[in-house]
Amino acid sequence: MKTCWELLPGISKAKGYKGSYLLRRAAGTEVEFVTILLFESLDDIRAVAGADYEKSIIPEERRKYLARHDDKAAHFEVAGRHGV
Repeated sequence: MKTCWELLPGISKAKGYKGSYLLRRAAGTEVEFVTILLFESLDDIRAVAGADYEKSIIPEERRKYLARHDDKAAHFEVAGRHGV
């Protein structure tokens, strides 16, 4: 597994940042990616993303590789964990 990358340049220095996952799966003739960024709080996410914190942040240099993407990000609270 590749571990020497950042999904968003500089994100690891953001207050409250706890790590990230980039998930991938074959989906017919395409490959689907899901990005999971972990933060301490929603306020920390707002500090990075701004007032429109639900808008997806995808660096322009990476958009050219995507056939499509979600315009909105979904935010969840961790309700539990096991074996992590």
